[in-house]
Amino acid sequence: YGQMATRELEFSTALFDCLLLTDAYDEAEALALRYPSVFRTAFGCSPKGLCPEQLYAHMQLARVHDTRGKYVEMGRELRKLMDLANNNEDAIRKWRPLFVTLLKDIIELVMGEQRDGWDTDLLMEVMTMSNAYGVPVTGMCKGKRWTQFLRSELEE
Repeated sequence: YGQMATRELEFSTALFDCLLLTDAYDEAEALALRYPSVFRTAFGCSPKGLCPEQLYAHMQLARVHDTRGKYVEMGRELRKLMDLANNNEDAIRKWRPLFVTLLKDIIELVMGEQRDGWDTDLLMEVMTMSNAYGVPVTGMCKGKRWTQFLRSELEE
């Protein structure tokens, strides 16, 4: 199941990227919303509990909102994803490599580009989750490492 899910997610991500690059935002959003049911239909299974496609749908919706410049909505989708992960740690452990890839995508989405009006709470939540799963957050923000930048933001 895990290998099929990984291949399907990789293929869907390529299609999704193509839709975003061609400004087909409505189609990308529709694909993200439809993805869990498409996955179940394609593979004929409906696993109990949390499964990768639930998290994937939130990630792709967050990417649509990011591309449209709707950062509050992006944060809302990412929080839903992180809440699902935090509430289902046993399920996450079963397909950890897939989740680590997804977590790296979250980190890139949230911390890969400097924006005005960052949601510091969301940055901290992503940092906490990355530490919990051993996925390092690298890079700089305004000349400081991310941990230094967040510390200075919280002190203000």
